[in-house]
Amino acid sequence: GTARSYNDLAAAIFAALNRETSIEYIDMPENLRKQYQYFTEAKVEKLKRAGYQASMNGLEAGIADYVANYLNNDDPYL
Repeated sequence: GTARSYNDLAAAIFAALNRETSIEYIDMPENLRKQYQYFTEAKVEKLKRAGYQASMNGLEAGIADYVANYLNNDDPYL
C-alpha cells in the first residue's frame, strides 16, 4: 500500500542476500518509454474493508522473508 521505487526493491534484494548494493543503470529504450509503467502502488482499501486487520510487511521485510524462506531453500517451490 506504499509507493516504493525499483531502486528500493533492488537495494532490499542486495540486503537480503547480505551483499553490497551494486546497481548499474541503463537508459530506457526510446521505443518503450511510453509503454513503461513508472509508478505502481497496491491499493489495499478493499482488503481492509473486507476485514483484513493484520499488519502488513514492508518491502524490506517481505523481500528478506522471500529470499530466506523460498529462494535460499533447497526446493524454492515449497
